[in-house]
Amino acid sequence: MTETDDYPAAAQRFLSELAQNNDRDWFTARKSRFQRDVAAPSDALLDDLATRFGPEIGRTLSRKSFRMHRDLRFSKDKTPYVTHYRALLRDTSDPEPDPARPAFYFSLEPGGIQLGGGVLAFAKPALERYRHAIGNSDSPLLQLATALEASGWRLGEPDLKRVPAPYPADHPDARFLRHKGLHAFRPLSGAAPDGSGLFAACAACYQELVPFLRAIASLT
Repeated sequence: MTETDDYPAAAQRFLSELAQNNDRDWFTARKSRFQRDVAAPSDALLDDLATRFGPEIGRTLSRKSFRMHRDLRFSKDKTPYVTHYRALLRDTSDPEPDPARPAFYFSLEPGGIQLGGGVLAFAKPALERYRHAIGNSDSPLLQLATALEASGWRLGEPDLKRVPAPYPADHPDARFLRHKGLHAFRPLSGAAPDGSGLFAACAACYQELVPFLRAIASLT
């Protein structure tokens, strides 16, 4: 990635303006600007990070960037676009990439960049292995997750209201047993305001997640 004075500041300006002008005519008239200031530099950054971190977790990673269009079918909010640029660095070692495998997360927003990693929802066999390890308090993943929290990462909220059977409701690690996936997020820090050092800052942040993602990968 070539770091410039324009990224990510120009991308964040575009997203801020989109939040104030969230309609198709406005976006269509500025689509070339979106590609130049948001999509192209974000994708270049993520492709470089995929190359850097695939070997770290023993997977072949590639970028999946999400569409800006919102799904309006069941939403009362009819604004057509999201106001962030989100992507995954996901495992593509199989012909059909599995969304239940570990991934790094990236979200460029008007106010900054959020980075993360983990699994949103374990596949059933991996979920059973995860619960067995947590339930028997012998999981390195549990130690890694709590260490991330202690260093400022935020874990996703549990998916279940109750601890699943056969584990007792008062299990010491009940909140982890209530997860059906496990992921952590934090705001990016360390990059200069002009965008210099952005790759290094993202790489340092993702490096903190590597042991966590390796432990998840061992379950999947």
